[in-house]
Amino acid sequence: MAVFPCDLHPHRYPDPQRSIYLTYVAGDTLQTNMLRLCPRDFNEELELVGEYLAVVDESSQMSTKCELCDEPKVCSLFAKVFDHKAEMVQYAADFCADDAEMVLGKLSFANGRPMRTR
Repeated sequence: MAVFPCDLHPHRYPDPQRSIYLTYVAGDTLQTNMLRLCPRDFNEELELVGEYLAVVDESSQMSTKCELCDEPKVCSLFAKVFDHKAEMVQYAADFCADDAEMVLGKLSFANGRPMRTR
């Protein structure tokens, strides 16, 4: 088993990898950052994802308004969650600029490793 560094706090952990891919989409801007997390930080981050984003299923719909304040939507946030030995779960939500900035901060988006876009 490999030893990975946790992206939220500067420590290594010898447990199986758990990852969350956070994607921000606004107009022509698309950025995905990967968070590699220890079990404790993964559980805390997953709780925050569930607080601000909804699980994507067959009945999911895009919105024209912010999920938090009903202002016009300017961006969407997505999360792909990979827990140990579990199927990937996708989350999504639409936000105004101010709420998107707040949610990205709470989800530690800046701590993630930027993924290359094609």
